[in-house]
Amino acid sequence: MINALLRYRITDAYTIDSGIMGPTELRILICIFLVLEIFIPDILLYFALAGSIILILLNIKDLKTILDFGDRKDIAEKAQLQK
Repeated sequence: MINALLRYRITDAYTIDSGIMGPTELRILICIFLVLEIFIPDILLYFALAGSIILILLNIKDLKTILDFGDRKDIAEKAQLQK
């Protein structure tokens, strides 16, 4: 959520699903793993571990992209002020 708010502040465009997995796809994936938990015990533990690692990596990548865009915007604004 912090990344979405930061992106909105920098780009003036609000979006919550910036990647390939939006909220609906994530809900469907969670439902699939809940059903699989019936047949494969403890799969939710592995799902939670893998999901946490993936989310951390994706959030770091997304934050780097946002910060790079913010840097470019700052440079453009400084150049415009110097004119």
